[in-house]
Amino acid sequence: MHFSKNRKNIRRTALLLAGLTLAAVLCGCAPIPMTPGGEPFGEQTASQDRTKRVYEAFAEEFRQETQESWDGFTITWMDHGESTDVDLYRTEAYTLAYCERTHGGDYLWYDGWLYCREGETVACCEMPWEALQTDQITAGLWTMLQGLLDLTPGEMEYKSMPMSSKSGNLLTIKYPFGEDRAGDYATLSVPLYDDGHYESVSLQWQDIGELGKFENVSVIAAFCPLPGSDSLQAERKVWSFAHDCGLLEQGVPAISAQDGDREGCRAVIAGIDFAALRARAERREDLSFPEFPFQCFGPESQSDAGTP
Repeated sequence: MHFSKNRKNIRRTALLLAGLTLAAVLCGCAPIPMTPGGEPFGEQTASQDRTKRVYEAFAEEFRQETQESWDGFTITWMDHGESTDVDLYRTEAYTLAYCERTHGGDYLWYDGWLYCREGETVACCEMPWEALQTDQITAGLWTMLQGLLDLTPGEMEYKSMPMSSKSGNLLTIKYPFGEDRAGDYATLSVPLYDDGHYESVSLQWQDIGELGKFENVSVIAAFCPLPGSDSLQAERKVWSFAHDCGLLEQGVPAISAQDGDREGCRAVIAGIDFAALRARAERREDLSFPEFPFQCFGPESQSDAGTP
């Protein structure tokens, strides 16, 4: 599938907006009194005092969590200088990596193989998941996420979200990194359920980079427990790539139809004949997946946690 520049920009904007949604939960939280707001879709914003109490309770709770319990993830990064959009998924249902490049083709890592499609040409090579270095990437982002909880937030907002399909409330915390790094920030968005549980935790990180090196790079990371996790977006990436390579006649369904027929959609993905694609693809051992565009901040940097 060839994406126009406008469609690319629309996707990036949508991802940035979607990235403001992070999952986490407050245990033992009572129903939240909201102030009337008259905001779109019926949202109501809590007072700053209430927002601060909710944030402090969340931070205290989440500091006790370990990455081993949050081993599922979705990570998206957009390198605007390189015109590259990358998505990594590790859920119980799907583990894959996907990349769209304005110049250089589309990439899919799935089930032990890396594929690259440029027009009608497909290349492939066998590659282990470990070659994508997701352990290093997730360790660094987890360290940063936990470290942010020790910083002073720049902005906090807590809203009732009646139109939300899952969580009923949303806590958003923004951490700017000072005047010397104007434009750089990190944001946590925490969907909170009325009964107090949480299912995922996410982080958005914006880095304007260095002139001539990066041109505005955005990272969105969402962590969740692996058991029972799924991703409609991961499924859509496999489906779209297979369709563009001629392995499926049926195009990607509307997301509402996809959500309403999980068993049928999973059966479609399971039936894709990637072996047939490899049989006609060019074998290229020099194929590589785009690298994460930051130095990774792993456990060895814990003294600097929260400082990107």
